This record gives sequence, C-alpha cells and structure tokens, in this order.
Amino acid sequence: MIDSRWIRRWPELFADLTDTQVRAVVQAIDNNVLEGWDPQREDIEFLTRDARGEFTDDEAIAEAVALATRPRGTR
Repeated sequence: MIDSRWIRRWPELFADLTDTQVRAVVQAIDNNVLEGWDPQREDIEFLTRDARGEFTDDEAIAEAVALATRPRGTR
C-alpha cells in the first residue's frame, strides 16, 4: 500500500481496497487538494466507497452533489 497522509489519518476507510484502488483514490484527493479542496472524512469515505463499487452511477452522482452543496459548517 502506498504512503499517504489520508491513509494515515483514516486507515479504516481504505481497508479492503486494492493497491490500484488506493492509488486512484489518493491521486484524486491529492489532485483536488492542489486546486484548493479541503477534504473531510465524509468526502474520503464517499470516494473509498465509490471505489469499492458500493454505489450505482445515479447514487454516486446524487451523493457527490449532496457533499458538494452541503454547507461547510455541517461537514
């Protein structure tokens, strides 16, 4: 498994992901952090669950929209 501050912070969220899935999730997080994103645990949980295939496409879109439009204070 790769070394990442996200994995160190929330290792339980990355459990049962393949190395390829972990790399994809971490890369997605890191790329967006460079653009100014401040991911919260809920965001990382969504990405790891999506990587596991726990959502249909429609569910993933709805959850992403909900996360993106939720006021910062409730995160």
